[in-house]
Amino acid sequence: MQRLIAMRPTIRTEVTRVVQTGDALAIVYNDWSFTAKRPDGTAVERAGRALEVVRRQPDGAWRFAIDDPYGRG
Repeated sequence: MQRLIAMRPTIRTEVTRVVQTGDALAIVYNDWSFTAKRPDGTAVERAGRALEVVRRQPDGAWRFAIDDPYGRG
């Protein structure tokens, strides 16, 4: 039986702009990249330019309302 070892992916994000549209909503622009290895050792790489809408919660934390990882093409 072949043993598969899961590799932890590396995810990097860089927020490039935040536009707050009031006290409770904001639009976040970020560039991201993802790298990992499949069980056979081949690399998986992805990247994108995301657009997210976040909403402030009653406790002051922000949560995603809309997340589009390829929203900026």
